[in-house]
Amino acid sequence: LELIYNSPTLRQFTLDFRLIPRNAQESSDIATIIQVLKTQAAPEISPTTASRYFIPPSQFQLDFYDGVDHGMPNAYLFKTKKCVLDDISIDYTGSGSFTTFYTGAPVEIKLNLKFTETIIIDKNAVAEGF
Repeated sequence: LELIYNSPTLRQFTLDFRLIPRNAQESSDIATIIQVLKTQAAPEISPTTASRYFIPPSQFQLDFYDGVDHGMPNAYLFKTKKCVLDDISIDYTGSGSFTTFYTGAPVEIKLNLKFTETIIIDKNAVAEGF
């Protein structure tokens, strides 16, 4: 068994979103959301260390809520510990062809977010629903 099992690994998971704005305000909101996610996923270069050290990116706490009983966690979905956003993939063609509104905003965007937890999940955490 010791030969088979090397060590625990951090859980990774991906969330896919299809964003279709209905008006100019929603297009602006989507652009803001994407910019905030990209900013929070990037490390910061420390100016006091001659750019030799990075300040780690932001951590996220993801929670999934029930759409029927607002404010209650969804019992059918998993819980997460603190996560970092490892990768952001943005497809501005959406359904396969690049189409925009008259303002230049994309008609459809596919957003793919890859997260990695920062804490190893053990048996106790699994028993708690993680």
